[in-house]
Amino acid sequence: MPSRGDGSLHSGAYKKGHNRGSATQKIHRNDISVNQYPQHSVAWFETGRYWRIEEDVYLRLSMDMSEVSVQELPRPARYLSGVSASASTPSAHISPSPSASSSQDKALRIENIKNVFAQPYPRISRGTNSITCSRFREKYDFVESNNTVDEDIVVVHGRVQSARLAGSKLMFFDILHEGCKLQVLCNKRLLEAQGIDGPKFRQFYHALRRGDSFSITGKPHRTGRGELSLLATELPKLLSPCLNTIPIWNNENEDTLYDRHVELLASPSAADVLRARSTIIQTIRQFFLDQSFMEVNTPILASAAGGAVARPFKTHATEFPEETLSLRIAPELWLKRLIVSGFDKVFEIGPSFRNEGIDKTHNPEFTTCEFYQAFADLDTLMSMTEELFRKISRQIANLNETVGNSLTPTTPQCVGPTFIMNHPECLSPLSKSFTHSENGQKVSARAELFIENREVVNLYEEENSPTEQRKKFQRQLDTKDSENATGSMDEKYLEVLEWGLPPTGGWGCGIERLTMLFTGAKRIDDVMSFGNLRSVTKASK
Repeated sequence: MPSRGDGSLHSGAYKKGHNRGSATQKIHRNDISVNQYPQHSVAWFETGRYWRIEEDVYLRLSMDMSEVSVQELPRPARYLSGVSASASTPSAHISPSPSASSSQDKALRIENIKNVFAQPYPRISRGTNSITCSRFREKYDFVESNNTVDEDIVVVHGRVQSARLAGSKLMFFDILHEGCKLQVLCNKRLLEAQGIDGPKFRQFYHALRRGDSFSITGKPHRTGRGELSLLATELPKLLSPCLNTIPIWNNENEDTLYDRHVELLASPSAADVLRARSTIIQTIRQFFLDQSFMEVNTPILASAAGGAVARPFKTHATEFPEETLSLRIAPELWLKRLIVSGFDKVFEIGPSFRNEGIDKTHNPEFTTCEFYQAFADLDTLMSMTEELFRKISRQIANLNETVGNSLTPTTPQCVGPTFIMNHPECLSPLSKSFTHSENGQKVSARAELFIENREVVNLYEEENSPTEQRKKFQRQLDTKDSENATGSMDEKYLEVLEWGLPPTGGWGCGIERLTMLFTGAKRIDDVMSFGNLRSVTKASK
């Protein structure tokens, strides 16, 4: 069966060249095929869009519940702003601007849905027999081929991924929920008692679209081919239709013109990267909680950014407009204040901001994890880093099994992990210093973990002498770029040190870079829910 992207998920035969120009060919959507355009077997088959199929030849499709209108045009009249197709990019697509016809198509679909379902957007009712797809698979894994658990009636919810007919009395469609796929089997013979005859059965099938949300009541069943399925005992209930066409993702590495929510909906691997990010954060959090760390939240908005040398974002509060405020660059100084306060083990996972450039590995808004532990030295920090990375690796391996191993293997990404140590003192103003035994130079008690030529973790023993810290702050102010200056000497932090900061180990890691490492993602956009700042601003306009 060829790839499909028309929203109806069905296939058939379409004859090229029969409707060149103004003529429109109307065919049943089960009689459409993309075989005559193999190089465009995914791209052109999207309802309500223009697709470039040859040089200066475009295909226009529009659809109702049972027919597809196909029209070949020399050139579409309207274009999506900023997008063009050329001979050098034969697979590029051109989408029409929003028009009355597209709105009419959506309105027509809603009307046709009402002919099959009482309401297109009903309230959901979750009973005691509701079960997730993943739990369904775990609970009924024991069911043998060609067997049904007649005593169990369960309700499963999910979004339609694909649909297919097997003769006139059997229908299969796959639903997806929480990353887990489940096959649903509809047998017309079992539904006849509810008044579902042949025409109504086919009408229901033709109403299915990829992305529709359904509630299915049925019995656990395993088919003769060994596929664990839900055998519907009632006609599945529509909960929410998808009125737009979900594209078929044929090149995961290709830049996309779609909004991020469409990309995540259409691309399983893109969604799995975000699931991996969540798994990494949960693993980090549990790692520290298991070692009696306290999770905290420190200020994001304050009079000084602090914690690193970078250009901050600045703003004002209506309560005291004369005061210039900054978004934090790092939570470090606040966390060390808590160590001084008597909390010996603290960590925070949260956002930081730097008003600097955007590239494949940098974004002005990013997420970090930092922890501080009293009476910990550099060796302790490095050992904890190794242990944490082992735990993350195991959890990502478990996630790969759950989502079907769609993530890039992590082993090639972890070649040659190396701790870089003994940085010059001037490069680490917040770390403790000592004289190197071999060369007699002042170096910092600091280490950076590099993997694949990229810094992943930064860790050091904290400077706890207020006198030495003042000197280092002054050298930093004397040498740094004035454009990146964040203010004068941080006198408040120096006052905090006078209350006594015990020997403390500090550790920081960027969540985005860590996720890129463990998923094989090449761009920071791919590991952020809605991409980098440029993508976010575009999506919010």
